[in-house]
Amino acid sequence: MASTPRRCSMEARTRVESNCSEKGVQLRNGAVPLSAHTIAFTSASARTMQDSHSNEATRLLPVVSVHGCSVAKAMGFKSRADPGFTSFTGCTATWKRILRELAPLYFDVGRYYHEQDPELMKEYMDTVVEKVPWITKYEDCWPIRAYTMKWLDSARWEYNHRRSSKGPTVLAEQNATGTAMLGGVQGANFNQGIVTTRKRYHAIQHARDSVLPTMSLRRSGAPSSKCAPPASSPRSASSTTVDESDAPVDKAVFEPRTGFVRDFLHGLRPSMEDLTPKFVGAGIVNETCLGALAEMPDWEKDKLLRDDMSLKPFQLRVVRVGLAELQA
Repeated sequence: MASTPRRCSMEARTRVESNCSEKGVQLRNGAVPLSAHTIAFTSASARTMQDSHSNEATRLLPVVSVHGCSVAKAMGFKSRADPGFTSFTGCTATWKRILRELAPLYFDVGRYYHEQDPELMKEYMDTVVEKVPWITKYEDCWPIRAYTMKWLDSARWEYNHRRSSKGPTVLAEQNATGTAMLGGVQGANFNQGIVTTRKRYHAIQHARDSVLPTMSLRRSGAPSSKCAPPASSPRSASSTTVDESDAPVDKAVFEPRTGFVRDFLHGLRPSMEDLTPKFVGAGIVNETCLGALAEMPDWEKDKLLRDDMSLKPFQLRVVRVGLAELQA
């Protein structure tokens, strides 16, 4: 049971308000912007925070509950319709829309907030600040964290509920094939185009593996890349026959075949054929490069598609599902 909060002394409140005024922070009814580490997620109606340099209470914090109090109230406003809050956000809907679009790209909805990747969380914060720079007027940009925690709690509940509603057999099949559910769009709904592309990819991969079980560059210890042709090197006379048989395969594997990339994108649901120039511009010019992309770790895929190729959130998800289907 929570203890009764102690009231702030006049001197303490005056000192806090004075410090905030010097920082140019606009106060509402004596409220002070909260830092991220001072947001209280408790069941009590309020909580007293202690000054870091003494045991004297400095202010009474409003509670920020993931199920109850809104971020607007935590910021000192009566409701989200409060003119002050609307003025703060410029447009509440726009602010939240930006967070809803960005958060799924950086957060694993199967994990709690404190279990997320610190580097991705920092990148997420930097991206949000870039899009809504006025958020920096609040210490440590704490409203971003507060809203993101509320969003993650809801998203995690939906994720767990969706998994529990499916049988273990269905979950095992989805994990085996890499099929993902993205807002009602499933890999199983892909049309014949993506199936044909996948068959072509596996056929080419099988032919390459049969002819070239081992790469000479790997035997020599030199680094190799699936998206770049191996560097030419002098060979002995005894290996001339091998070179002649390898050369056509190397050329076939590494030459640009944008038609394959275009077919893959066209086979997505919905079609992403318009992204072909972006893929080619990023160096994904044939089925070998496309396969290498599909085999990359998820965070590498996202970095390339989101940061280097500037794909929009929905485009990124559709492509990710297609890449998973390509490997199935």
